[in-house]
Amino acid sequence: MNRVEIYVSECVKYLPKKHRKDVALELQSEITAMVEELEQSGVEQSKAVENVLNEMGNPKRLADQYLNRKAYLIGPRYYPTYLSLLKIVIFAVFIGLTVAYLVGVIFDSGITAMGFIQYLGGLFNAGLQIFAWITVIFTLIERNEKPLEDVIDSETWSVKDLPKSIDYKQKSNRIEGIAGLVFITLLLILFNFEFNLIGVYMFSDGQLSDLVPIFNADTMNQWLPWFNGIFALSIVSNIIKAASIHRSKKMEYFLISLSVASLVAFIWVFVNVDLFNPNLAQMVAPNNDAFAVMWQNLTSSVIWIVAIIVLIDVFTRVYKLLKV
Repeated sequence: MNRVEIYVSECVKYLPKKHRKDVALELQSEITAMVEELEQSGVEQSKAVENVLNEMGNPKRLADQYLNRKAYLIGPRYYPTYLSLLKIVIFAVFIGLTVAYLVGVIFDSGITAMGFIQYLGGLFNAGLQIFAWITVIFTLIERNEKPLEDVIDSETWSVKDLPKSIDYKQKSNRIEGIAGLVFITLLLILFNFEFNLIGVYMFSDGQLSDLVPIFNADTMNQWLPWFNGIFALSIVSNIIKAASIHRSKKMEYFLISLSVASLVAFIWVFVNVDLFNPNLAQMVAPNNDAFAVMWQNLTSSVIWIVAIIVLIDVFTRVYKLLKV
């Protein structure tokens, strides 16, 4: 009955999470009854399973019948993921902005009415933008997804098209997308709202004595828009990863193109803009030539480290797609 379990899994993965268990039990019971009926008429079990599953048809179509899709902005297939993702990211933003505000209170001027109002305003603006971003992207995914009827009618399905085993990779893809989205959102907040916190913290006698910025504040107006563009591409990519129930080759190539575009943008910024603080070595360790050389080598190597990591990921994904 392994193929039955795979078939049921292939069907229910397209359904909202709250309906999956009940539908899986219903399908399992119905298929088992049909198989047993064929066996009683003298059909071998494996052949009976094959006949029943072929009769049931493409699991995508069956799932679509359960969904009973209507004119939703975000349909039931994506809405549970959309809602969960929205809650997670808004909570992450709340934690990020709150921690940044508390750090500012501790290290700067303490609690002030204006500072608290700015904190509340930052929470509102960030929450509004996140809601807009995620809603728009999920709506585009919903609208641009090819209707299942069109996909199914253009191909002949049989039980041979079932995967060899239940696909557990989908869950890890979604977790990866959610984790990536939270991380990028926190970076976006840090660079745009609390840039002064990104630096080398200098302590003296257990007290914070200085904070040396890592990035070049004088050229910030040149590189920050590019960074925000890279963050935006990454947000789109991670939302798609977290939202997609099933990604086609076309979607995979689109995600790869986003990674390549982000890498090209980063290389352009690195080559054309003074990204890092040129005085950091002198400010952190005055007259320490060894540290100055180490800092220079580190900043020069960043582009190669980033490029190698991204290209390995891109080539690996392309290779897997070509093998399919």
